[in-house]
Parts: sequence; C-alpha cells; structure tokens
Amino acid sequence: MKSYDMQSVKMLLLQHLFLILMLPLSRNSTATDTMITPNKPLRDGEVLLSKLSKFALGFFSPQNSTLRYIGVWYYTIPEQTVVWVLNRNHPVNDTSRILSIQTCGKTSFSTGETVLLLI
Repeated sequence: MKSYDMQSVKMLLLQHLFLILMLPLSRNSTATDTMITPNKPLRDGEVLLSKLSKFALGFFSPQNSTLRYIGVWYYTIPEQTVVWVLNRNHPVNDTSRILSIQTCGKTSFSTGETVLLLI
C-alpha cells in the first residue's frame, strides 16, 4: 500500500473540493457556459453562480484590501461572506489574473506568460 504525506492528502482533498464546487456552477455572464475549461477560463470580474444562485465563484478583495483572492462566497447575502479561498496564502495585487483548468486537469492561476499550477 502506498504511503502519502499529510501535504499530499490535503492537496488531494482541496482538488476534489474545488472540482465539486465547480461542477454545479454556471457562468453569470452567459447561461451557456457551465464551467471552467481549458478553452473557457474565468477572468477577474467574471463570476460563476451555483444553479440556485446561492454561491458564487470568482475573484474578490476583502474590505479595506487591494489584494485579490479566488474564492466561493454566499451570493445572496448582501455582506460578502466567503466560505472557501483557493489562494489564501498567495494573494495577488492586480486584476489581470485568469483561473483555468489545464488539459491535464490541474488548476492554473495565470497572468500573461506566468502560470502557477495550484492543484
């Protein structure tokens, strides 16, 4: 039986959580786009909504901050209530980022030529 370290297990769990959260989402800008794919990335300013519009996935900045995060929050609550953050330890300070799924299934977070594989 193969042995896994705790970091590998955490990353695997995060990957599955992220994919589970993405599956029932549809893109807010167009009803035909239903998920992030290698050909349909999520850009800063775009939001994916859950089927019942209770949750949103997208880029956000906490109050009194210019740092940008990717997360899931309650969409129907007026005060933004974030429930999950993808890049909690690696916030960015610009709005040119793109979240996409690579053809190999890994999540990437990029701007221009720079690509950071997150999961």
